[in-house]
Amino acid sequence: ELQPDAKKTMQIINAVADRLGENSLLMRRIRSIDAQQAAALARRHAGMLGENYADFTAQTLTGESIRLKPIVEQHSYTLLQFWASWCGPCRKEIPLLKELYARYRQKGLEIVSFSMDENKYSWEMASAVEKPDWLNISDLKAFNSPVAKSYPVMGIPANVIISKEGKIIASNLTGDDLEKKIDSLFR
Repeated sequence: ELQPDAKKTMQIINAVADRLGENSLLMRRIRSIDAQQAAALARRHAGMLGENYADFTAQTLTGESIRLKPIVEQHSYTLLQFWASWCGPCRKEIPLLKELYARYRQKGLEIVSFSMDENKYSWEMASAVEKPDWLNISDLKAFNSPVAKSYPVMGIPANVIISKEGKIIASNLTGDDLEKKIDSLFR
């Protein structure tokens, strides 16, 4: 779920909607905002489906330059995950990514984390805590990153699943939806 707090908020609002009245100014505004967010999420999920991925080069924490193209070409599927040290939902997703990576790495899954941090120290500290088992790269330009703009990343967590052929086959899945999609790819 990309917006777990929004979902909980709407459950509460729906529970009191009868008392407020659907035609009240407040409820009309809430329904409008909810519809706009749903449309934005739908666009984000559709994202770049079927399009070619955008190749790039970025650096690891140790300064090694990593290009995405050889990784995509060498693996059945590559999950490109956008995250940041300050993003709670991103970090909450890491145990699931570790579980999926352990389950499917030998079958051809690769994960590449792209940090949306601007501060290298923050990225280093979060990485030391989370200990990703996969490539962890960044250009330290956050949302001004050409990489983020090429995908396009409007918020995080965000991700794309790229096939070996270089096509984006899924985007912005989290939690159970991400697990189901990865499971289905390796059945």
